[in-house]
Amino acid sequence: MAIITDLHYLPSISYFFPWLDSPAVIIEAQAHFVKQTSLSRCYIRAAQQVERLTVPVSRSGTKQSVSIIPISYRERWPDIHWRSIASAYGKAPYFAFYADAFHGAIYRRHETLFALNSELLTICLQYLNLPSQFAISNTYQKAYPADFLDFRRLEHLPSGLPTGTPPYYQLFGSEFVNNISVIDLLFCEGPNAIVYLRQLQQYLNTGSISHAL
Repeated sequence: MAIITDLHYLPSISYFFPWLDSPAVIIEAQAHFVKQTSLSRCYIRAAQQVERLTVPVSRSGTKQSVSIIPISYRERWPDIHWRSIASAYGKAPYFAFYADAFHGAIYRRHETLFALNSELLTICLQYLNLPSQFAISNTYQKAYPADFLDFRRLEHLPSGLPTGTPPYYQLFGSEFVNNISVIDLLFCEGPNAIVYLRQLQQYLNTGSISHAL
């Protein structure tokens, strides 16, 4: 089935489940922006804790569509975000392979959050070996036809998957943290990230898995 979904900042692992099997994806661009959601923030695994990264935005008091929300550069958030990402994943097995693309996107001075998130999503899809083409909605539709799956307004939080979710290798801590930003999976597992995603999807659908992750 085709899907309609929001455009998140460095999306979580569960965000990509619908992309695995969908023949077509539409990104919602006309809904009203909501602060303090996955539209502008993500979570990474730092040395001592799960760390939240938030892109600051500028907006008027009126409701604005997600496609036109401008990024605020009054604070040096790209430095803050990249310093946190490099500190968390600099020693990860695949950081050196993927870092330049993410660094370039974060430091490119995008005018809107939508533009930043679009570039980062495309990078994630390419490194996951998933189709990187998607359509952008032109108008807002409260409901889509029955042949669409609607994943809008879903929050994707750390540990948002069922207890006992099979782990993958993580750099820090003895306790696995699931469903943080997909960059955690990419930097730690590299090309095996897509294998993990498909096996995790199988596990969530059937409660079993073909072999150890």
